Amino acid sequence: MLSEPTPVDPEVAAATFSRHLDAFWQGLRADRSDWELYRIDDLNVVIKLYAVRSDGVREDYYLKLGANFYDSWPPLAWFVKPNDWSQADPGSQWWPKLATTPTWFGLHASYPYRDGSQRPLLCFTHCAQYYQTNHAPEEHTVWKQGRHTLAMTVNRVAEILRPPYYAGRSDI
Repeated sequence: MLSEPTPVDPEVAAATFSRHLDAFWQGLRADRSDWELYRIDDLNVVIKLYAVRSDGVREDYYLKLGANFYDSWPPLAWFVKPNDWSQADPGSQWWPKLATTPTWFGLHASYPYRDGSQRPLLCFTHCAQYYQTNHAPEEHTVWKQGRHTLAMTVNRVAEILRPPYYAGRSDI
């Protein structure tokens, strides 16, 4: 098991986060996907992503990224509600339902954290919350500072919001 993420200097985190976010946003993927970016503050953004059902219907989701540990660790990542950016409730329209998951990803409505709490978890090695739980990832999957950026986090979440994984909104 790896150590738990610890906060980094907020100014350094904000500068690195902004630089990586700008580079990612200037890339083609965000433009092709009609994604939208909402900057909350220097350490937090929300990205509006679109899920695609097997019948081709698109549904919007909001992924919040936090840079409290960035880029020593991956960004915090969670689905949020669009009206106030608060964490989406599992089982709500803002929490996706997955038909299946790839071996590298899990979506948990409630998961035990090291601090004793139970919270939702986007369970993959490019999300800081993963390292706040008792996981023991294989070395080749672990976040590597200087090699990985928030682009990996966003792209992985976008991948599970497509067939064959995505099965619609949880509240339906």
